[in-house]
Amino acid sequence: RNSICPPTRSRRAVVAWQLKSKHVLIVGGGDVASSRIESVLVADARVTIICPCTGLHPLTKKFIDGPHQITYHDRVFGGADD
Repeated sequence: RNSICPPTRSRRAVVAWQLKSKHVLIVGGGDVASSRIESVLVADARVTIICPCTGLHPLTKKFIDGPHQITYHDRVFGGADD
């Protein structure tokens, strides 16, 4: 099966179940990050975002400023030891 195919509904449900109450780190705040943030919030994951405020997509900023439990660090990611 081609790995480029979009996930099926059942696979998305499994991923959501696996992320429930897990800590997810998202590095960056652009348009790709905003779609990933939305996905992990739906899965009820705990989200931490590391990105300078100058790089935030409007939707990412909306998630950070909204009612979601997101930990936001306004800085550049420092690598694996960060």
